[in-house]
Amino acid sequence: MILSCLAHFAWWLEPASDKTTAILTGIAMIATPMFLLLSGTMTGLILARHEDEGRMPVRYTLANRGLFLLIFGH
Repeated sequence: MILSCLAHFAWWLEPASDKTTAILTGIAMIATPMFLLLSGTMTGLILARHEDEGRMPVRYTLANRGLFLLIFGH
């Protein structure tokens, strides 16, 4: 999460030079592939755990988590 915040706000940190901004952004860009890898892994894990119940409970689970993040996370 720290790398993700750094990737989004490296320009706002007002570094001493443009080179520093480029270095911070370059380091923090590992956050995007890491986020996609973790979210895909968690979706696969949830689908595997609820394999016998079908996909509908999984949709409700993911929708509930998304709504929670939208309402309370922000």
